[in-house]
Amino acid sequence: MLSILASNPRLQNLTLNYTIPHDDGGRSAFRVPLHYLKKLSLRGVFRHVFRLLHRLDHPETVDEMTLFVSGCTVEDIMVTFGPYVRDYLRRDRRVQDGFGISVDFAGPCVSIQASNGGGPTWGAAFATFTAMYQEILPRRAVKKLQVDFVAFAPREQVVRFRGAMRMEILRKIVPTMPGIKELHLTDAVLTYGFLQPDSDGPLAGAKLLPSLRLLHLEDLRVDYDDWSPLLPYLVHQTSGGQVVSLTLSGKDVHICTYCTVSVDEVKALVDELILDLPVYEDCRLVISIYSARMGSGSGGGKQSRTTQTTQMVQPPGKETVPHRDSTH
Repeated sequence: MLSILASNPRLQNLTLNYTIPHDDGGRSAFRVPLHYLKKLSLRGVFRHVFRLLHRLDHPETVDEMTLFVSGCTVEDIMVTFGPYVRDYLRRDRRVQDGFGISVDFAGPCVSIQASNGGGPTWGAAFATFTAMYQEILPRRAVKKLQVDFVAFAPREQVVRFRGAMRMEILRKIVPTMPGIKELHLTDAVLTYGFLQPDSDGPLAGAKLLPSLRLLHLEDLRVDYDDWSPLLPYLVHQTSGGQVVSLTLSGKDVHICTYCTVSVDEVKALVDELILDLPVYEDCRLVISIYSARMGSGSGGGKQSRTTQTTQMVQPPGKETVPHRDSTH
């Protein structure tokens, strides 16, 4: 395999999925020159992947990098894989101008994906690093590994953050990324103290996300249709005149007639409210939107935009019709 690569020095795209050659026992130490490489994707056993990486003489960064290693120990991740991720991202010029990071902790894996973050929306991913560990770890060790692995990313340059994780993990990660302007959470649980520091911790009273401008909550888990914990967070986050836009989306999230929060209460605290979720037609939220459109209920106070791209859900047995509405 190495001889084949060596005979193609102008190779631009290299993808190997569990076909990585095993070590030759140290009999040869030559490095394969691949100075034109633009895309590198390696999936395989940890020790095989890193042995090959040490044999490839390629640019310090490539247009698209993907590493997926299996058979890792926690030590492998903390001593070798994590530092490699840190050093690679620090060399990448796209990180220096601010980048987005997507974090995935599904199963026995830790994963970081880096994306262009300079534009108004999430840019294309340019590096993905995933490690699958083989050890059976207690919950506390898993949490520590997750926090420690994310710490290898250049945290000062993170401007967008996306992931699905427990709030206790998020509270440990985001304070180290003060530049986050956009936060996209999936499957978060809405409880009192949502996205706020521990009341008895060192950050008590401070903002976890001092630079936040856009909060996207996807498939938010709302127990007993109680949306009221959202209000204390928005009051806390927008104190001091900070402007925040809020997006709520998801197929399994709904707002019904028993909701404890109306759109007017949320609108009073945010610059823009975007709704992309099922809404019952007798919901307080929908009634508030219609009232605002008819010119009533606008009142004084903060003026914000509300955009609804939802599915209007009627009581069981009735036909469902699509609905889109925007009020200013």
